[in-house]
Amino acid sequence: MNYPVIRTQQGIRKVTLNVWQQERERTAWAARERQEREHAAWMAHERHDQHSPLARVLLIDDSATIRKIVTTTLTRAGYETQTFADGIAAMRWLAAPESQLPDLLLVDLGLPKMDGYEVIRRIKGKPQFAQTRCIILSRRDGMLDKLKGRLAGATIYLAKPFTAQALLTAVHTSLSR
Repeated sequence: MNYPVIRTQQGIRKVTLNVWQQERERTAWAARERQEREHAAWMAHERHDQHSPLARVLLIDDSATIRKIVTTTLTRAGYETQTFADGIAAMRWLAAPESQLPDLLLVDLGLPKMDGYEVIRRIKGKPQFAQTRCIILSRRDGMLDKLKGRLAGATIYLAKPFTAQALLTAVHTSLSR
C-alpha cells in the first residue's frame, strides 16, 4: 500500500491513512475557525454606524511606532483613538472638562515619568473610570508582571510584539466583558 508522506518537525515520515485524515481534519478545522473569527470581526465592523465609533480607546505608549500601528489598526476597525506618550499627559487630558471618558485603556508598562502600573492604579482609582477596561501592552512577559497588571486593574495582558488580529481580538474581548 502506498501511504501518504507528511512533513513534521522531526522530518518526513510515512503515515497511515487514518493519521493523514485526522491531520487534514485538524488543519481544516483550524482554518475554518480562523475564517469564522475574521468574518465575525468584519460583520461587526460593517454593522456599526460609520458616524459613531464602536468605542473610545485611550492609548498610552512611549513608542511612536506602536502608537501609529495601534491607532491605524483601531481606526480602520471603527474605534476612536486618543494617544499619549506618557501617563502624566494622559491624566492631564482626562482631568480636562472637555475630554470624553474612554471605554478602554491600552497602557504600556515601561513609560517615562510614571510606570504603567501606577498610571492604571491612579486612573482606575477614580470613580468615573471604575467601568473602564484596561489592556496592558508590554515587552515584559513574566508571570509576576501579569499578576501585577491584574492587581493594578488590567483585564488583558498583551505581550509585544503582537499582531493586528491579536490586538483587535483583545480589544473586542475586553469591551464585551
